[in-house]
Amino acid sequence: METEAKTEENNKLLALVFSNRAMTYVKLNERAKALEDCNKSISHDPTYSKSYLRRADCLKKIGKYRDALKDYQMLRKLTPDDKAVESDMTNLEKFLERRIK
Repeated sequence: METEAKTEENNKLLALVFSNRAMTYVKLNERAKALEDCNKSISHDPTYSKSYLRRADCLKKIGKYRDALKDYQMLRKLTPDDKAVESDMTNLEKFLERRIK
């Protein structure tokens, strides 16, 4: 039991570390490294919403809008009361609709 709790605690810490490093890479315009760290963060803690938000931002910047939309959908599940997430997701959906027409 104690080992499981420690493992969960370590995973949450690693998720935070990778997510924070991803943000640094975003600021340095190193999107591939940022995406890699977001993926690592999510693998350690799939409930850490900031990693999805950062990954969605990177994905939009490299033109992978549908993948970004999937992250926003996950974010909406994780943070249903976050109006900014809802607004970003709606804006992205509208953008994709205009691109299809």
